[in-house]
Amino acid sequence: MPVKHPIRRKGKSGDVAYSQAFHGRQRRPNGTMPVNIHQQCGYLLQQLLIATDGRRGAHELVSDIRCTLDSWVMMEYDCSALDSETLNGLYFPGQAVPRLEATNAARVSALEAISAALVQHYPDGMALKRVLCLIGRAIDSVNKWDGKPRGKVYRETFSGAAVTPQSRV
Repeated sequence: MPVKHPIRRKGKSGDVAYSQAFHGRQRRPNGTMPVNIHQQCGYLLQQLLIATDGRRGAHELVSDIRCTLDSWVMMEYDCSALDSETLNGLYFPGQAVPRLEATNAARVSALEAISAALVQHYPDGMALKRVLCLIGRAIDSVNKWDGKPRGKVYRETFSGAAVTPQSRV
């Protein structure tokens, strides 16, 4: 006796498809998050990028989350709703942000705050679940981190002097 598979109903998902020139077809939640919440998430993500510089896995995950949310906000709001300077500055601000406390608890709480904001303002769907999974993986990576630099941490400044994580504090 053949097994009947449930019929997937189209249009019941909380996602919509969109396309970008360099990334191809993607999905994003079928909803909009308020601009001030996007600003808060962008601010926290900028702090997290600085705070996870010594942990390459977490740093790359936070960067992926930031890029995903930036592409979502570009699709949610057009230039008539927001000027391009505000729109571009949500997740890639030009000004320096203060450092996040250098503890794993502070990093995890910032990631959990971003997760809570996304769950509160976006409908459930595969795109949201993907970002929440990235946040969960970043939390796992931060929790495994003992605070010692891992990966490519040492960078050079414009003057040519090497900058280490300890000298930037």
